Amino acid sequence: MDILKKAIPRLSLKEKISFSYSLLTLVILFFTLLATFDLCYSKLCDSIDDTLRNAAIMTAENPAVREALEKDVPSSSVSQYCDAVLADTKNLDIITICNDQGTRLYHKNKEEIGKHIVGGDEGAMLTGHENYFNTAVGTLGLQRRYFHAVKDPDSGQFLGFICVSVLVRNLLLIRNQLLLTYFIIGIIALFVSILIASKIHTFLLKLLLGYEPEQIANLIIKHQEVLDTLDEGLLAIDEHARISLLNSSAIQMLDISDPNPIGKPVLSVFPQSLLPRTLETRKAEYNVNLELNKIHLITSRIPVFEKGNLIGAVSIFRNHTEVIKLSEQLTGVNHMVDAMRAYTHEFTNKFHVILGLIQSGNREKAVDYIMHITTLQKGKISMIMNTIKLPTISALLIGKMCRANELNIAFDIDQNSIVDDTKAFLPENAIATILGNLLENAMESIDLSKAKVREINLGIFYTEEGFFLTLSDSGQGIPKKVLPHIFEKGFSTKGRYRGTGLFLVKDLVESYHGDIQVTTEENNGTIFTVSIKNESKERSPHP
Repeated sequence: MDILKKAIPRLSLKEKISFSYSLLTLVILFFTLLATFDLCYSKLCDSIDDTLRNAAIMTAENPAVREALEKDVPSSSVSQYCDAVLADTKNLDIITICNDQGTRLYHKNKEEIGKHIVGGDEGAMLTGHENYFNTAVGTLGLQRRYFHAVKDPDSGQFLGFICVSVLVRNLLLIRNQLLLTYFIIGIIALFVSILIASKIHTFLLKLLLGYEPEQIANLIIKHQEVLDTLDEGLLAIDEHARISLLNSSAIQMLDISDPNPIGKPVLSVFPQSLLPRTLETRKAEYNVNLELNKIHLITSRIPVFEKGNLIGAVSIFRNHTEVIKLSEQLTGVNHMVDAMRAYTHEFTNKFHVILGLIQSGNREKAVDYIMHITTLQKGKISMIMNTIKLPTISALLIGKMCRANELNIAFDIDQNSIVDDTKAFLPENAIATILGNLLENAMESIDLSKAKVREINLGIFYTEEGFFLTLSDSGQGIPKKVLPHIFEKGFSTKGRYRGTGLFLVKDLVESYHGDIQVTTEENNGTIFTVSIKNESKERSPHP
């Protein structure tokens, strides 16, 4: 057995399949043929016993036979009848008719007529007159016998008996023929199994692209090692949403604790996954921003097709914490810096006014001015701080309000606005990018217009249900021919190196499966509406 175990691994795929399939076929054939042979041989023996019984009954009911037994004299008609029965009946070798003393009145061998029956098993018939089967050595050899009593139908007197037999050597011959038949069937089945094994090998090699299993195993190990060295996380599922691939980076980023996740439903291992939705929509989603375990990730979910049939989906996600920090400096954080610069600039201007009033001796006017701007600023800032609970967003709005004052723009925030930090599901930098770009565009539009009314109205609502923002301005509006292109990357009517802000806004909103609408009229202003549903209540936007 040890030698066999050592030898099998060295076999090729074809040899393994042929060996295994042939061995399995031999085992199945052995037990199947053994069971069927035993059943067939048993039924054959039962059939021969039925033949012996029927032949004995038929012979006993023959009037000529009964008459010969009554007269105790052999009869030529009985001899002819029995010879005919022997000639016409299969599996019947001997018929013996004996009187009540066991003396033969008929035998296949005519020289045995008149002699006592041979075998020594007739005693039960001569004494008990009961029908029975037995095996004994007769004149022609070992026989399977059936004894049948012949009685007078009127008086019931025992007249004699019929003994019909089949030679055991003929039974053995039948058995050997049956064995030969089964052996031939077994050889054919084994040949067919080898042929099937060869076909299976050809089919498997085609599926395995000509590689042996050991080669594929080595390739898988190498590929897994390569995948585990990647910084990007990979998560793949099959068409039934079961995990088919998961590298170490994905396990670490998604904080998966299951030691054997492969083959399990993805939602049982990582309930927040949206990959099953990709199977339903059959559409790819690229560069979706999300935050997981305090790590900023960018993920893409892509359906996988083979010859037009969906066979699964794969999610690729990257840890972009540092990249996002840099992007914040280029997007939302830049708006914060600009806002703070505007606030400083406005403070400097007001400081100069106060300084001028003091130097000119108008101390009372300076005090009144200070009290006025203090009250005004305190009211505006207090309203923003009480309404907007996210520090980054409140600071941005304060700065933008200062910038609007510089540009002589009335900046009003809906008093019903609410931003609750306990309900946050969007990163602050994402909100800052959306709000900052829209406000900057609104101020530029008003600054370029010749309208007498210069105002911006903002309503921002951030609750457990979702994020909603509406921003209207009294600027110059957007021309109809320009409107279809405003969200395109690099498109701008303001010169080179512009056209990024609205593209970033659109990209961010769509990455969180939100919606942005624009209503505009030339020379009458523009309204931007942004709505993002809180999907985390159902399933977070995770890989």
